[in-house]
Amino acid sequence: MSATLQRCPGLYCGRQRLENNTWSECGACPRGFRVIESYECTRCKDDLDAYSWFYLGFMAMLPLMMHCFFIDLDAKDRKFSRKQLILTSCALAETIIAALFSILLMEPMGQFRLYACPVNKFSDCTACKIRGKAPIYAALYFLPLLTFLHALACGLIFYSFPYLSIAMSMISNAIHYSMKLDQSFKAYT
Repeated sequence: MSATLQRCPGLYCGRQRLENNTWSECGACPRGFRVIESYECTRCKDDLDAYSWFYLGFMAMLPLMMHCFFIDLDAKDRKFSRKQLILTSCALAETIIAALFSILLMEPMGQFRLYACPVNKFSDCTACKIRGKAPIYAALYFLPLLTFLHALACGLIFYSFPYLSIAMSMISNAIHYSMKLDQSFKAYT
């Protein structure tokens, strides 16, 4: 029956089967669905590949890295203090809990597993439309900024995140160690 559907405008517009066995008007497919050749919205059932899991890990690590950067930037003395340890532990716990709950609350719910539509072309990555004194307040600024950057360039980030993670690691290490006043061996032991 889906072979007789009329063509929908756009690459990502399709029709959904309604409860009364008819078809909806052309529109965007809901989350977790993809348009197939017959312009029908079908559910995605592919498991994530390793690259996609690494990408999700990278995106989960960005807020943690930003938290750590602002915690380190706010430190009065350049030694690792109890306050920094507590704030870093809270940031790590926040990131891990958010990542675990995000995975467990997505379909299939309650399982440490995610379904996805495979990426076939670059436009698949962009089809979804959908400065403080303390490091805690800094998150109120950088988390919306990360969201905005991801919405703007998610396809580019998806394809370049391995290179971005290497560059960010090198830059953050350089900044971290250049800000330490006492760089003797004794200070790190």
